[in-house]
Amino acid sequence: MYRRKLKVLNRNKMIVFADDYFGIFPSHEVVMLANVPVRDTEKELHITRNRLYAKYTASPGDKKT
Repeated sequence: MYRRKLKVLNRNKMIVFADDYFGIFPSHEVVMLANVPVRDTEKELHITRNRLYAKYTASPGDKKT
């Protein structure tokens, strides 16, 4: 049962490596930030590439709107 729950929680996630750093992201965010055209992704998820980019590039002191 534990393994099934873990599998569901980690489904659709990707590990992204950049030099000595890495991050675990939902696959749709990686695809959108890589500027890969995926039909109706923005409409279905109600998020844009610009909003995702702002989410990951905001400074710690910036306020989110």
